[in-house]
Amino acid sequence: MDVHTLTKEQKQLLSKTLDTLNNGNNYYFNITGYTDYVASEDYNMKLAKKRADIIKDFIKQNYPQLINSINTSAHGELVSKETLVQHNAKKGDLESRRVDVVIMFAEKTGYIPLNPNEFMGKPFTNVKPGDSIELKNLHFVLNTTNLEEESQKILDTLVQELKNHKSVQIRIEGHVCCGDVYTYYRETFKQKQMKLSKDRANAVFNYLVVRGIRESRLSYIGYGFKKPKVYPEKTEEDKAANRRVMVKITYL
Repeated sequence: MDVHTLTKEQKQLLSKTLDTLNNGNNYYFNITGYTDYVASEDYNMKLAKKRADIIKDFIKQNYPQLINSINTSAHGELVSKETLVQHNAKKGDLESRRVDVVIMFAEKTGYIPLNPNEFMGKPFTNVKPGDSIELKNLHFVLNTTNLEEESQKILDTLVQELKNHKSVQIRIEGHVCCGDVYTYYRETFKQKQMKLSKDRANAVFNYLVVRGIRESRLSYIGYGFKKPKVYPEKTEEDKAANRRVMVKITYL
């Protein structure tokens, strides 16, 4: 009664259920909070909303990759006072103090389904310091550090992987394309590309930190066009391949 926080057991129940959804989809969640009739109607509406919001916060913090959209609402009192006359009014009604989580429908996404025995699609037993993993399908708006919307799902996967494997430390490495520019402003262009690669790596760093990954586990660097994946660049596909972000394992 009069509580909207989650117990350890409730968190475990939520995690057990949400883990079953980690299959490459994300979902439309509709969360509704309820109370019994004890206390005023206005108070109960606020309490019901807090109960719904605490579930929303848990999903956002621990399973961001599952979310396409997530909405909360409050129903407040689920049963009438007349119904509860048959019960002990001071104890209220246990079954009415609840939250319903409804999944409307799901959509396929490009992120990697999570497996506790893997790290970003690789068997965790095979992962070692020095390994590099490319964040495939991670794209920025051209010449900016702004992530395209679908790319955020890739980083949400990385967030969850780092939460699942708390010993892992990484270095975020930014790379750009178009290093073969032979004009009078070539040196200036190279400096801008170097800065852009570093700023993009920093943007990924900040994305992870905001979502609960400790800064002490992360570092970042920009390589500009020093380590192209494809050289020389002959097509737009070659350039796209060189615009990438890598994650290097620095510690396990």
